[in-house]
Amino acid sequence: MSHFRFFAYQFILISGFIAAGSYYNEHISKPFDRTELFVIGISAFLFLLTFHLMDRLYEHLRSMRLMDKILLSILAFVLASLMVGLLLGEITF
Repeated sequence: MSHFRFFAYQFILISGFIAAGSYYNEHISKPFDRTELFVIGISAFLFLLTFHLMDRLYEHLRSMRLMDKILLSILAFVLASLMVGLLLGEITF
């Protein structure tokens, strides 16, 4: 059960970061104005809040082996990349 929970946390975290990175790349450009700086500030706050929340959630999963965590993280990254790519229309078949 802890392996599935770790995979789900990683999948959600990575999916969020990929989607946010894709969104911010399209809408933030040079030169910066006040609105874009405001958006950057809010997104930085949300990223810090996310890291704090994930640190609390991962406390229960510290007993997992490192190799299991690495393999599950790689799998979560690949699946999250595919899912976000399909949802954003970047990947077509």
